Amino acid sequence: MILTEARLTAGGPARVIAHWRSCAAVVPTRLSVSGDLVALDADSPGQLDVADVIYCHGRPAPWLSGILHHYPGCAVAAVGGDRGCLVACRTVTFSFFNPITTNELGFYPLICAMFVHGWRTAGWPLAALDPHGLVVTAEHLDSARRVVANSATPIPFALYYESRCRISSASGAPISE
Repeated sequence: MILTEARLTAGGPARVIAHWRSCAAVVPTRLSVSGDLVALDADSPGQLDVADVIYCHGRPAPWLSGILHHYPGCAVAAVGGDRGCLVACRTVTFSFFNPITTNELGFYPLICAMFVHGWRTAGWPLAALDPHGLVVTAEHLDSARRVVANSATPIPFALYYESRCRISSASGAPISE
């Protein structure tokens, strides 16, 4: 079995805040990407025109296309709700299952949007992104939350990709991890 995995770190020390796993084979031209992004809550006062990522909780899905239309510098927009998260970029919209507890609903759209932003920045094919493979690493949410405290400060991020094949030593058959 070929297992592909991508890990997102953000805000300084290399703590994984999200990881994505899939059995789909993605053949990226780059195995990692890093940079800075500006992520803002849609309710931030007046600075949305500088945001790479705009997110919110509890708005209707059509809000996404409006944000992308009104803020041409925004690469990714996300909205979270009680049942999941929608993330949109200029070419595609993703629906993410929401595995986070109720008190994290407002933060989950940010992490999903940052992940998609990193994926796009790396130039990886959006068609290969299975949204249900994304898991937010809850133990590092507090450190990530401090970094994005609704200011227009650039957030350092990195996204790493690896693909590997696991073979069972007894039968020679692929095994999952």
